[in-house]
Amino acid sequence: MKRSLIYILSVVVALLVFQSCELETSDNGDLDGNWQLMQIDTIATGGSYNVKDHQLFYAVQVRLLCLNAYNAGVSSNMYFHFEHTADSLKLKPASSDGHVMYSVPMLRPYGINKEQEAFKIMLLNSDRMQLRSDSLLLTFRKF
Repeated sequence: MKRSLIYILSVVVALLVFQSCELETSDNGDLDGNWQLMQIDTIATGGSYNVKDHQLFYAVQVRLLCLNAYNAGVSSNMYFHFEHTADSLKLKPASSDGHVMYSVPMLRPYGINKEQEAFKIMLLNSDRMQLRSDSLLLTFRKF
């Protein structure tokens, strides 16, 4: 009898503990991962800039996007939350109170012209991505 009571109490406690845990999963599909920015095209002029050697990365996981650079002179480790739908990606700074975290000159090397940038997803698969803002087309490869 005592053994049964201990077993039942153990099961109840375990259920309560597991019920309070929340596993966070990602529904970002192919967007999750480490993306290297390869090229920035200016839509208005048709100009193109190859940035492969600058080693600029967008690291995407769950609801956080981190900008990283492995080349001297470029700001790195800038964090954004994002909203992702089938055809859009909207960035917003990761500050809890909404204050400006990054200046536009810090963001420009990454093809971002404002802190709350919106992109149309032109292409997204397991190894390539193209994002279009109002003025730029960004081309990435999954790294």
